[in-house]
Amino acid sequence: MRKFIFLLFATATMLYSCEYGEIEFSYPTSVYFYNQEYNRNIVVGEGLKFRVGVLLCGVISNNKSRVVKYTIDPSLVTNPSKSVLPSNYYTLGHATDIVIEKGEFIGY
Repeated sequence: MRKFIFLLFATATMLYSCEYGEIEFSYPTSVYFYNQEYNRNIVVGEGLKFRVGVLLCGVISNNKSRVVKYTIDPSLVTNPSKSVLPSNYYTLGHATDIVIEKGEFIGY
């Protein structure tokens, strides 16, 4: 009889303790330049174009347009074998910001 009561109690405890609940994760929303190393030889006058963009992460879906502000800071280039491309060699779509449109995760 004791075994039966103990077994009944153990079964009831196991069934009572089983609960389904979704685990909610809270990731910080952030953006980053997804290709940070552009080691390319550029020939002036050839019309070479490539897009530098940012990637939105930390969200399941992008429900609104987001503006990412940036600045070009030559003091960040500390490697003596590398240099910043002079500004007369390139054009930017926007001088200080990149827009990630609603529903997208990449902005240019």
